[in-house]
Amino acid sequence: MLQLTGLVVHMGHPLSNSLRRLLEDCAMHQQGVTSARFTESRPHQMLIEYDRQQINSFEIIHEVNNRALQAG
Repeated sequence: MLQLTGLVVHMGHPLSNSLRRLLEDCAMHQQGVTSARFTESRPHQMLIEYDRQQINSFEIIHEVNNRALQAG
């Protein structure tokens, strides 16, 4: 049974459209993540929904931060 949980990742500053898409893809490729998106009204915050039985927030944040550092 899925145990969905929401997570908001604050990026610290607005990101380019291409970097936001890259980070969304990075999050979505993690097992257990069901949704990852930025909103136009808050381009510095990524909203992620995940199954906490498959992955935890620390793993998600670690991967997203690593990808952001590699790209930036």
